[in-house]
Amino acid sequence: MLTTTTQISSAVSEYYNRLLLERALPDLVYELFGQVRPLPQGNSMIAKFRRYEALGTSISPLTQGVPPGSSNPTKSDITATVLQYGAWIEYTDIVDLSNPDPTLTEFQELQGEQSAQSIDIIRRDVLKAGTGVTYANGSARADVNSIISLATLRSVRRTLRNNNASWIRDILSPSQNVDTQPIPMSYACVISPDVSYDVRNLTGFVGVEEYGTRQVVHESEIGAIPSIQMRFLETTQAPKVAGGGAGGSGIKTTSSAADVYLCMVFARNAYGVIPLRGAAMSSILKARGSGGTSDPLDQIGTIGWKAITTTAILNDNFMHRIEVAASS
Repeated sequence: MLTTTTQISSAVSEYYNRLLLERALPDLVYELFGQVRPLPQGNSMIAKFRRYEALGTSISPLTQGVPPGSSNPTKSDITATVLQYGAWIEYTDIVDLSNPDPTLTEFQELQGEQSAQSIDIIRRDVLKAGTGVTYANGSARADVNSIISLATLRSVRRTLRNNNASWIRDILSPSQNVDTQPIPMSYACVISPDVSYDVRNLTGFVGVEEYGTRQVVHESEIGAIPSIQMRFLETTQAPKVAGGGAGGSGIKTTSSAADVYLCMVFARNAYGVIPLRGAAMSSILKARGSGGTSDPLDQIGTIGWKAITTTAILNDNFMHRIEVAASS
């Protein structure tokens, strides 16, 4: 017999849902800057984003009494299929009865961390496949053996501005609701702690502790370089290719080759985040004794999480990957 959370006290179910979200949301760095488009239930599992391309300029004088030719807008459609993810823990009555700690709460905290890290990696792996890339030196990952530089960041900023990439003006709100909150306009760069070691030494870098009244984007933000309007967020989930670069000295290496760190710079509307409305993240609790004949002595209980979501790159011109080495 299948037992759902409808057979558990609603207050208990709501408590664990809330706890799961509170543990998960603060760590979801890679979804912060996406265009959020919840997919309503009952409307298939495929979300569609539509972008109308910019019209060409109209700079020729009009001939008196003669209307000009009409403009023909063009569109680009991008589709993404939401997928389901999840995990669960099975526990026995002895664990529940003999453990002095609140077992279910402890398990839910673990699952909050697990779900956050899992969904963040899922989003990251979509985004790191973008086509815009700059290598710290050379023309391929195998050439990389130099750390990040202000010149490289300026070059990436120039590329994004030439692509008409807009500043980020809002981020996903760190709450249980799918909404956004405003921030000062900037580009956002997500980096590894190893790279942040070098970023902090760049000319013009200002740490969050020096912001004063300036708003911090997220608890993972470490600082900014105001002259290029770029803010930096640090996460241990930033991708790294161990030994993927060239040989060098004074840098982190694996088997004498530079470890290559993938730093992601995002502008507005670079990518989309698509949760299934009402099922983006949920906790499923099945108490001991709810398993029917499969658990005849009320020995087994389970607690799990489930998420239905996806991520899609909407415009490669509005995001950029910088591949660098890091100081040893």
